[in-house]
Amino acid sequence: SNTSGLTYGDGSLWLAANGAAHLWRTARPHDAQPGRGEILRVDPETGETLARYPVPDGGGVHGIEYDPYEPGVLWVTTLKSQTVSKVRIADWSVLAAFPVPLPRAHGLVRRVDGLWVVHTGHRVICKLDPATGAELARIHTPAPHPEPHGLSIFGADLIYCDASSGWVARLQM
Repeated sequence: SNTSGLTYGDGSLWLAANGAAHLWRTARPHDAQPGRGEILRVDPETGETLARYPVPDGGGVHGIEYDPYEPGVLWVTTLKSQTVSKVRIADWSVLAAFPVPLPRAHGLVRRVDGLWVVHTGHRVICKLDPATGAELARIHTPAPHPEPHGLSIFGADLIYCDASSGWVARLQM
């Protein structure tokens, strides 16, 4: 599949897959369906796909994050509805869906004080309140700095990668 995001939690690797990857390679039986995003639960030891879940509201997905403060919960960017969805893994129910401040949400990180969401096209990383979805802060990454795409935690800081240049940047928090 065309995998855009990944996270680890609940004993599994979780992959955000955007349909088949037939544009880049020969199709494989375990690929996500064409034109449809899926969340794949994968055994990190064997690589076996344990379960497949639809993206809330259908459409594509980029960011995915296991919530370390609320076990059994994933956060997923839902591109069709331009939201970030909080999903309970046990029954795949949507607990909340918040509109994102800007389009093209990508990388996603959950910290104790908020949910950070990358908006690649605007070169912005927004901090959202995980209870209400309200925007709490905004970090701009103007050129010539790397363009944010993927996002992760590095100690007390955030790190992000630029999909075009391959650069990795650190944001001291």
